[in-house]
Amino acid sequence: MNDLIQRLRTRLQTGHHITDMNPTTRFDRYPPATRDAIDTAEKALGFSFPPLLRQIYTEISNGGFGPGYGLLGLEGGARDDLGSSVIDGYLLSRQHHYADQPTWIWPEYVLPVCHWGCGIYSCLDCAQIEAPVLLFDPNDLDEHHRWSDVFYPQMASFERWMTLWVNGVDLWRLFHQY
Repeated sequence: MNDLIQRLRTRLQTGHHITDMNPTTRFDRYPPATRDAIDTAEKALGFSFPPLLRQIYTEISNGGFGPGYGLLGLEGGARDDLGSSVIDGYLLSRQHHYADQPTWIWPEYVLPVCHWGCGIYSCLDCAQIEAPVLLFDPNDLDEHHRWSDVFYPQMASFERWMTLWVNGVDLWRLFHQY
């Protein structure tokens, strides 16, 4: 993991495509999160961050870079287009009741960490050691799909997902090759 952290630092220092969806935007580096901020966030969530995400937040930046429009941050870090941090996104999703399926709620431990636009998020399954990445795409809802059907496996681990990104792989194109 330390090699990946160093490679992420190098990519950010060179300014090479800081995010996939808006590669020309200058990276406004958010300062790394403090250990207290991590502890507060994990307490609010009710579970721990995967080790790599924790390391990214405390050693590199509080979000704002990476696949899609970049990783969402904690308090004081990067936010999505709705103004939500990674904590807000999870907690608001867990509280939201969907009109067509009022008994369905956002899955526990599934943390939205990367926004792709149009309500689409890459999420980490924080209940699993490898933190597999799931794509949540509510645009696929129709008469054949329920809310629980619009989570798609994206990658077996968060570490592999970030490794591909730091290697220059456009993850959107990788997962949307029709």
